[in-house]
Amino acid sequence: MKQKALLKLDKLYNDSPIINISNDDRIVIFSDIHLGNGGYQDDFKQNSQLFANVLKDYYLKKNYRLILNGDIEELYKFRISKIVQSWKNIFSLFEEFRENGNLIKIFGNHDYELHKKFFYPNSLNLMEAIRLNYLGDNIFIYHGHQNSHYFEDYNILSSWFGRFILNPIGYKNISLSVKDNSKFETEKHGYEFASKKKIVSILGHTHRPLFESHSKIDSLRIRIERLFALLNDSSKNNKNNIIKLIQKYKEELDGIFANKNKDSIHSNIYNDKILVPCLFNSGSVIGKRGSTCIEIKNGNIYLIYWFDSTRSSRYFDYDGVKVKQLNSTPFHRAVLKKDSLNNIFQRIKLLS
Repeated sequence: MKQKALLKLDKLYNDSPIINISNDDRIVIFSDIHLGNGGYQDDFKQNSQLFANVLKDYYLKKNYRLILNGDIEELYKFRISKIVQSWKNIFSLFEEFRENGNLIKIFGNHDYELHKKFFYPNSLNLMEAIRLNYLGDNIFIYHGHQNSHYFEDYNILSSWFGRFILNPIGYKNISLSVKDNSKFETEKHGYEFASKKKIVSILGHTHRPLFESHSKIDSLRIRIERLFALLNDSSKNNKNNIIKLIQKYKEELDGIFANKNKDSIHSNIYNDKILVPCLFNSGSVIGKRGSTCIEIKNGNIYLIYWFDSTRSSRYFDYDGVKVKQLNSTPFHRAVLKKDSLNNIFQRIKLLS
């Protein structure tokens, strides 16, 4: 299965259209929006106002190119007519990006039907993957379901089962791909392919944000180790602050491991002695407290978390995390990770 997935990715990579970008370009990548019918079974509904404000008041105003990286419409559960009717404001925003020449739409497994049938004008932007050529280096963007043979074998069955069995009985979160352990094969295959090709790959599909191949658990552990290294060389007052941060990060790690759902504990799953910083994942728009995305601008790449301060205040006192309010709304933008593309590609070439 692994060899089949890598061959499939190689073909997808070679067939993908190439877009040249420079340090002047501004790009934002969202995946796994799962637009539904606006009802209680619609996973998107809780973050709908956040997402609308973020698109309209931030990315449109700043002239970003919007890349929608799969699973935009939740066609496993709802008909496209209901989705379009329920979220006219969101589709209108997509259309504004398109009219400005700034929309790229990639299909995933949950909206795969749109690849075969064009239901509305935005579908004309549909493609399976793209490559961004940054000064000679390649950023490969695809949803991620292609890494598994199960998609071809069972996608129609999954769609039928979701729409006609789970949906009528009120089952809500069938779109949360991260609950299926087999989905972590997506990351393993994606990592091996990107490392071998010496490229950056940006996925969605698993709903798990990744930055430079590191998960949240990896990042928390790295933060704790760095803080311990600072502890002995700090003043008394600063030591107290460092100890508080260590305790805070440890509590967050404990919370992840104490969670009955153990899927988030798949840390460093690639089994490399040194991780090659080649795999990124934009997470999802339908998180419990907010939405994550990937930004590329000024030659840098960022992992961004947009959140509603009425539901979460976690990142206001995080060391090294910059938080800024969006106008007078309760919505905030947190920069979780940042690195230069030149630095990332240099490390990829040396470590692969």
